[in-house]
Amino acid sequence: MTDKIMRRALYRAKTDNDGITRFVASDSRIDRYGDIVRQNWDLSNFQNNPIVPQNHDYTAPIVGKVVGIAVENGRLMCSIKWDDNPDNPDGQRVARQMREGFLNAVSVGFEPGAAVQRSKLDPENPWYGKAGLVFGNESAPNRLLEVSAVSLPANEGALAQRINRHVLSVDESDGKLVVTYAADDAPADDAAAADDADALAAGFTED
Repeated sequence: MTDKIMRRALYRAKTDNDGITRFVASDSRIDRYGDIVRQNWDLSNFQNNPIVPQNHDYTAPIVGKVVGIAVENGRLMCSIKWDDNPDNPDGQRVARQMREGFLNAVSVGFEPGAAVQRSKLDPENPWYGKAGLVFGNESAPNRLLEVSAVSLPANEGALAQRINRHVLSVDESDGKLVVTYAADDAPADDAAAADDADALAAGFTED
């Protein structure tokens, strides 16, 4: 097997050693329904019960909790700690899928503080549109209820922050892949390096 992977980048959810993943939970882009969620948030009620369900299903086991949340640079940012205890197999599965990149997204469940049809806005307004709503404003903020782990978010930007590891080369030695990283991009531990090698092996090809 010869080296076929050069200057490749690996992208994974950046989950730290405490099982915490940081996300963009919401921003003000036009979502898949044509709606815009302004980043005026009332977080007070949510912070008393910072749950992370799956797919907005409140009858299913909770898979995590939000341990930090704030609006930063016009985006609602949150940090989620996954419940990967053995007595919660749903939490274990979601935590693993986030670590390995099978899941990458979240979605906010909220009560709109206000709603304005985009078609009623001034046509010169950048949020003007023929369909959809604008939710929330300074005097009537959106009230956050929960942040769900989802496979396909309404807001395509509601994603985990990523690890970007630049792989300079991959060589085979004694039946194992040896991965060489760019400076400062090496994984923090041997387990992460092994995961990277497995991911690269899956895409490895020979002449």
